[in-house]
Amino acid sequence: MYEQVPYEHNSEKNYNLIEFAENPEPRCPYVILVDSSSSMGWESSGGLRAIDELNNGLKLFKQELLKNELAAKRVELGVIAFDSTVKAVTSGFVSPRNFEPVDIEADGCTRMCEAIKMACAGIEIRKQEYKAANIQYYRPWIVLLTDGTPTDEDGNPLEYNSMEFREVVNLIHQGAEEKKFSFFAIGVGEDVDMRALSQICTTNRPPKKLAGMKFTELFKWLSASAATRSSSAVGEKISIPATDGWAED
Repeated sequence: MYEQVPYEHNSEKNYNLIEFAENPEPRCPYVILVDSSSSMGWESSGGLRAIDELNNGLKLFKQELLKNELAAKRVELGVIAFDSTVKAVTSGFVSPRNFEPVDIEADGCTRMCEAIKMACAGIEIRKQEYKAANIQYYRPWIVLLTDGTPTDEDGNPLEYNSMEFREVVNLIHQGAEEKKFSFFAIGVGEDVDMRALSQICTTNRPPKKLAGMKFTELFKWLSASAATRSSSAVGEKISIPATDGWAED
């Protein structure tokens, strides 16, 4: 079980610019929102558990990023797990070298909306740190992985017209429109609420459905996208790799 904590650096690091002096490269931030609810721990018909495949995918993500010199310097990772509570698994944003994947356990319900709000707040904090240090940055990515439906603190599914759900829909749509971040949602398994994800996502970037348990292919795609972006100029329009290697048609 995770305890909800603010998604930000500790107070000493907030005003510590040493990390930017040592590495003045532009930053390419990613926040990975990991569903760690109990259903992620159920075995599939093939005997696999989504939470295990996801944990392995995060480890692979680090390995793949370290293979690219620029990505290793420019990409920053933040991981947030959500079940009955929400927790920043990483302390703010970390480099691929400093990212230490931990085995996330599955338990509880699906506090997806709280996790999304934490991610958006953390991104704004990090952008202010970039600006204070005069560091350029690429548009942040928020990547949501879930196999369920958003719930309240008691585990009840949120109504699509509820205040909590509509707040997050508006937050993502407004943030994407103002180019504060790019938001990606990926549904896992047969019981994922794709209707909820479709409402949270913008119309030009609808949710994708993971084909089976292709977490390895997903994280290879994510690392390839990060490498492509971090090798481009800040603000340059680029094409990211196709998703047909891991997403359903």
